[in-house]
Amino acid sequence: MDYILLFVSTLFSTGRSMLMKGASFQMDTKGRFYFSQTLFFGLTAVIAFFASYSMLTEILPLTVLLGVFYGIFFIISQWCYTLALKKGPASICVMIYSFGFIFPTIAGPIFWNDTFTFFKGLGILLVFPAILLTVKPDPTQKKGSKRYFIPLFAAMCASGALGLMQKIQQNSEAATQTPAFLMVGALVACAASVLMVLLRTRSEGKSVVLPKKSFLFSSLAGVCFAVINLLNITLVGRMSSAVFFPMLNVTCIMLSLICGVVIFKEKPRRADYFAFTIGILSILVLNL
Repeated sequence: MDYILLFVSTLFSTGRSMLMKGASFQMDTKGRFYFSQTLFFGLTAVIAFFASYSMLTEILPLTVLLGVFYGIFFIISQWCYTLALKKGPASICVMIYSFGFIFPTIAGPIFWNDTFTFFKGLGILLVFPAILLTVKPDPTQKKGSKRYFIPLFAAMCASGALGLMQKIQQNSEAATQTPAFLMVGALVACAASVLMVLLRTRSEGKSVVLPKKSFLFSSLAGVCFAVINLLNITLVGRMSSAVFFPMLNVTCIMLSLICGVVIFKEKPRRADYFAFTIGILSILVLNL
C-alpha cells in the first residue's frame, strides 16, 4: 500500500512542477509572481484546513512551532523553484530540485536509526555525477543562460530542509497532527506571499491581475502540493528515508523528462540524457 501511495505522490509531484512551469510564462511582473504564490499556498492551506478540521481545538504548541519552520522552508523552496522553472528547462529543474532528498536520506540513519546499506549509499552517490553533468557548460548557449541554477540550488537545499522537517514531525509527539502541521506551514507561506503582493501593489501603484491561465495553473498546482505533502509526511514516518526520498524524487525526474520533451518541446543535451540514465541506475541500486 505504501508503494501505491508513493506512486500517486510522484504523479502529483510531476503535475505540480509542470503546472508551475506553465504558470510561470505569464509571471512577467513581481506582483504577478507573488500573486501566483499566494494562490498556490492558499489552496494548500485550505485543503490542509479541511483535512485537520477535527483536530483544530487540540493542536499542540509543538505542531505550531514545527509548522512555522516548515512554512519558512516552504517560502524559500517554492519561490526559488518557480524562478528556476521560469528560466530553465523543466526536466533539469525537477532533477536538481529533487536531489534535496540527499539531506534527509543521510540524516535518517544518523538520527532515526533508519536502515542504511552499501547499495543505498552507492545510489545516493550516483546523484553527484548527475548534477555535474547538468551544470556542465554548453558552448552553444549564451553566457549567463544558466543563471537559473542559483535559485535552483537554493530551492534544492530548502527542499532537503522540508524533508528533514517532515521526518522531525513524524518522529515527535505531534506525529498524529500531520494535516495541522501542513496547514500552519502553508498559512505562514501564504501570509508572506500576500504581504509581498500588497507591497508590490503599493510600489507599482495599481492592482495586481493574474491572467486566467496562470491563475488556473497556480491553483491546481496548490491542490497538487497539498496532496503531495499529506502523502509524503505520512509515508516518511512509515518508510526508510534511504528508500522513500530517492524513489520519490528520482521517479519524478524521469516523468519530468518525458513531460518536458512532450509538453514543452525541450531538447535535452547528450550530457542531460546521461544524467537521466544515472538517475534510473540510482533507483535500481537503491532497491538492491
